[in-house]
Amino acid sequence: MAFNQLNVESKLMILLSKSELNSEKIIEIERLCNSLSDWKFFIHQSNNNYLSQLYTLHFSNKIIANSIPITIQNECWKVYHKILAENIRFLVAFDEILLNAKKYNISIIPLKGIFLAEKIYKNQGLRHLSDIDFLVNDHDLEAVRKMMIESGWVLSNTPQTNTYIAKQLLTAHPYTFSKNKIFVEVHNRIHSGGQTFEINSKDYISRSIEINFLKHKIFILSPTDLLQHTLIHIVKHLFHGHLKIASFCDVREVIKKHESQIDWQLLLESSEKYNAKKEIITILFISKAYWNCDIPDLLFLDFKKDEYYLKAEKRFLNYLNGDYQKLKDLDLQNEPTNLIYLKKQKGILNKINYLSNDLFPSQDYMRNRYHLSSTFLIFPFYFYRWGLGIRKLFRNLFFKKS
Repeated sequence: MAFNQLNVESKLMILLSKSELNSEKIIEIERLCNSLSDWKFFIHQSNNNYLSQLYTLHFSNKIIANSIPITIQNECWKVYHKILAENIRFLVAFDEILLNAKKYNISIIPLKGIFLAEKIYKNQGLRHLSDIDFLVNDHDLEAVRKMMIESGWVLSNTPQTNTYIAKQLLTAHPYTFSKNKIFVEVHNRIHSGGQTFEINSKDYISRSIEINFLKHKIFILSPTDLLQHTLIHIVKHLFHGHLKIASFCDVREVIKKHESQIDWQLLLESSEKYNAKKEIITILFISKAYWNCDIPDLLFLDFKKDEYYLKAEKRFLNYLNGDYQKLKDLDLQNEPTNLIYLKKQKGILNKINYLSNDLFPSQDYMRNRYHLSSTFLIFPFYFYRWGLGIRKLFRNLFFKKS
């Protein structure tokens, strides 16, 4: 399916989320608005995908302003101002972190929203933030932990099942902190373990460039790595839940901002090196097909709409259209994560070790994972955990056969 085959609501969401519109697109928006009947569903989907605030960029255009009900425009402005107020809090917190990092001589590379809002969108009301993410060298992790705790941040990591399982999962952010309802994730990896690809964070750090950010001299990802990281982040949420369509707007804005600086050849070579070429090209193709991103056709010379692409596009369309039940049905066809990790263990002893640790996680994990207020509830919840696992396994087998 391509853009022209989308329903009215989805077309309008994509067009209004673009930061620039020509006269042809403005006329198309007017036509779509005139044929749209369910504005309530439209704004619900827009809010759910963090798109509503982007529409405010176009309300100064008379044709668009006259085509969209004033109640919908007011809702979009309400979302914009709410994001703006929240993001200012995030910026103040990150400014404090950067000041402390300088005292500790720690190099911090901002990731995702905190960087995109300030340097790519250049408008704090246009990019929703849920937390602050930054990347550090492995050897700085403990110094960061000390710095954050001494400056009033509370360590709030969810315990893993145990250290053995934690090593298998290789979480992207070993430390999570909170203060004043703001969460900070400290990364030493670009993504969590268990993927078919492996992005080397040390490569990203070695290619980082120095800029001024909030009046601080800091390092940021190179334009090529920034794009690759944005694409990989979409892959994570597209296949493992909680995708927001606004993430594709990030791709479009990064490409527009750094069009002349992105090294497309390096993007291809590094994606192949990290065994992520299939994932990267797939998300780029969707971005070009639906957002008309300026991506060289040379990247798609060997591209085929194979089973992986069709599955990715189907999931993307389900998120876009709000077909969450279809997403649940697709998820049932996925192999349970625990089983994937079990298969990756080499040798029978490692498999037994992994399985026993997964079946009998630590009490701290059980208390946190199932929100147990009493220690007496932990033991019966082991049976509950095993029952859920068996249920998932049988449902997966059933859906595969059907």
